[in-house]
Amino acid sequence: MLQRVGIAQALLQHPQVMILDEPMAGLDPLGQKLMREIIAGIGQEGTTILISSHNLHEIGRLATHVGVLHQGALTVLDKNAPPGGEEVVLEVLASQEELGALFPELAGVKVAAQTVRFPLTPELYLEVMETLLQRRIVIRQLYTSGVDLESRALDYLEEGDTGDE
Repeated sequence: MLQRVGIAQALLQHPQVMILDEPMAGLDPLGQKLMREIIAGIGQEGTTILISSHNLHEIGRLATHVGVLHQGALTVLDKNAPPGGEEVVLEVLASQEELGALFPELAGVKVAAQTVRFPLTPELYLEVMETLLQRRIVIRQLYTSGVDLESRALDYLEEGDTGDE
């Protein structure tokens, strides 16, 4: 409740910039959802919001830009850039033999049981999807796996860590 009151007090001033420190700390799931909605609404009204948080999952959901502060240096991470190693995973209604025959010439496409996996590139994605649609193969589930915002931040921190701490 204190976080909500604090934000309400700050909004009375119609600020151009708001700085929030760990705005989700101590909130239950319903409170977190409400806080996300409040923060998104404030941002849509034109207020710039700077959030300081260790909760990178929440930051990934809220932020348009992400910066990591480490040893006095700020580095901006592109949270939307496709990271290396990210792949598309499709669960389909087709046999492994049927799927294996569809992609013999597409480099990087792997078929196992009723699953098709391939590196996330626009060209390969389009080609695989067109092939499946032409054959009327039902896609039961589509998701990506790979590097998330937390992993990117940790990679950056480990690269920049000189051990001089």
